[in-house]
Amino acid sequence: MTFEEKRDAIVALLRNSRWVTKADECGRLREIVDNLAAGEDAEEFDGWWDELYDEAGYDRIWIATH
Repeated sequence: MTFEEKRDAIVALLRNSRWVTKADECGRLREIVDNLAAGEDAEEFDGWWDELYDEAGYDRIWIATH
């Protein structure tokens, strides 16, 4: 898969998760997911991924990756 295909697949899974769908419409989590979706390269995506992990830790959410 290309970077864009992986990015889009990850973002789609996040947007369909209960964690994100239950998030405040104007909240930080939605902002992070939107920025993940707009990431133009792996470095930018990884920066927002780190932000996502911080939010997950705060919300006590486990993000499993394989």
